[in-house]
Amino acid sequence: MKAVKEKIKSNNGATVVMALGYLLLCITIGGIILSAGSAAIGQTRHLRDEEQDYMTVYSAAELIRSEMAGGSFVEEYVTITHDRPCDVFETSPQRSLEPPANALADKLESLYDDPSAQETFLIQAPELGLEDVTVRVSMNAERVLKFVLTRSGETPYALTLTMAADVESLTETDTSVHEFQSPPGSGEYDLCTRVLVREITTVTFDASVITKGEN
Repeated sequence: MKAVKEKIKSNNGATVVMALGYLLLCITIGGIILSAGSAAIGQTRHLRDEEQDYMTVYSAAELIRSEMAGGSFVEEYVTITHDRPCDVFETSPQRSLEPPANALADKLESLYDDPSAQETFLIQAPELGLEDVTVRVSMNAERVLKFVLTRSGETPYALTLTMAADVESLTETDTSVHEFQSPPGSGEYDLCTRVLVREITTVTFDASVITKGEN
């Protein structure tokens, strides 16, 4: 009888230990499931934020591309020469530069003559869903415009808009004859030939590509 009681006690002890072990296992598995669920929720939120940043930066790039499409720099260079000294005094050479007629004109004009130059500005257009987009723009010697757009925050994102240029050159020559007194005040007149050469360079931006990252 005593042996039976001891056996029952022994079995009860083993049962309690097994129950505690099973409970501990369930708690551990539950903790793992909760941790995995929390991680999945955090990852989903991160992906959503990253997608939002991507759409913001991409929309800003599209806005710039639309603004620049078909825009042109027009450079005019004029030289005037005479075949002999005369009483016509004209400044030569003369140069003028007309930037694209759009909202970015003041940002681009300084880049035309200096391939190493860079302009930086911030896009803030809440009404378009565009906020805190930083833009760095440069132009190389081949007249290729590069806009690097970034948005900082918990999920920083960057895109590069590259716009190739179509360059056209035109040269116009105008020759005229000018009568002048020689020597001055003598009442005698002579002729000199005036040659005006106008060189016009038109740089038009059209073809473009948007790539991921700061290229």
